[in-house]
Amino acid sequence: MLTAGPAKIQQTSIANAKYFMKVYEVVEATPSKSYCKNTPKHKMSASWASSCKSQGLITRDGDKSHLMGSGKKKKRQRVGGRRIKGAKYGGPLPDWS
Repeated sequence: MLTAGPAKIQQTSIANAKYFMKVYEVVEATPSKSYCKNTPKHKMSASWASSCKSQGLITRDGDKSHLMGSGKKKKRQRVGGRRIKGAKYGGPLPDWS
């Protein structure tokens, strides 16, 4: 029979926590269109910012390039600074998950 010793309770202050999620982020699966349009990127959580990018509602960052197009007409294009949908939402960018 296994017995556990006294549990140590670690007390942390919410003010000292580096990252935490808001209640509506846990309850809702994806951010709404109005949230993506009206909230600055730096105030979004990383998960919701990436979801907004995948939905094509906010611009993408960086100089990453992808092959886009169909058939033999695929061309490598940079996606930074553009609003391009991901494959999950019917766009040309591949799904890397």
